Amino acid sequence: MDKGALIVGSVNHDAIYNVEHLPKPHETIPASHYATAPGGKGANQAAACAVATERPVHMLGAVGQDMHAQFCLAYLESQRVDVSNIVAREDLPTGTACILVDAEGDNLIIVAAGANGGLTPADIADAHDLFAQSEVILNQLESPLETVRACLAQARALGKTAILNPAPYLSGAQALLPLADIVTPNQTEASALTGLNVSDEEGARKAAKALLEQGAREAIITLGANGSLVATQTQTVYLPAYRVATVIDTSGAGDVYNGALAAALCDGASLLDATDFASAAASMSVQKPTASHCAPAREEIIALQATKAANRR
Repeated sequence: MDKGALIVGSVNHDAIYNVEHLPKPHETIPASHYATAPGGKGANQAAACAVATERPVHMLGAVGQDMHAQFCLAYLESQRVDVSNIVAREDLPTGTACILVDAEGDNLIIVAAGANGGLTPADIADAHDLFAQSEVILNQLESPLETVRACLAQARALGKTAILNPAPYLSGAQALLPLADIVTPNQTEASALTGLNVSDEEGARKAAKALLEQGAREAIITLGANGSLVATQTQTVYLPAYRVATVIDTSGAGDVYNGALAAALCDGASLLDATDFASAAASMSVQKPTASHCAPAREEIIALQATKAANRR
């Protein structure tokens, strides 16, 4: 067994536009810069995980048989991600995303699922041996809910650590919580999952309790620049964020956070230590452009953690 990580999720080809401000309805605005990049929450998290650990990182997903697929798979391989279990669909294109990033680093994202919507529970069952050899399984919600359910159920049956990043939030995601060892919503997703207002630490504490009551074994609620809240069956701990001098692009921060979290858990870190590692990684990611190229390497994250007393908010 390789004891590595398995990321199950989406692969997209991203088109990224830098704009002065995000458009209002019926407004046409100019872009100051345009670029294309590999993306998709699954691929972003797989790449972030791979650069943050020396253990093997595999990805299970679906792409089309097109130039976008070639571009994305070549990138993942360059980041040391095993792509041999990414399925090529004949009848569906590779997923795409349109990303607008404003001058403050905030973003607006539109996604066309393409082949990502064609990843099926049968694909999960076919990858049983890959699940069996992996230590940590990480999912998001850019795959069909029934596929995510099958993934979590298979991980649970095999005794693996299953992380559910409920992003982007989808109606019905609450039903997945009893199958998740760790659920990692941001404050918007935590609000949607619990029906509570999550805008500060107090709100996060209430939402974390609700997530555990809904069946999640452990919960991490990310609050952006306000840090993270970690809740288990025995304790709830608030971790401040690392200081960030200049925010360039926040669009990949959540994916870097989850990928780094999976990496640290694979390396044997405790939940709190893994959360701190993920927080450090995410703080570094917002200082770089594009979601696919913003993930810091393991050595960089460890170096920042070494100075955390001076870099905490």
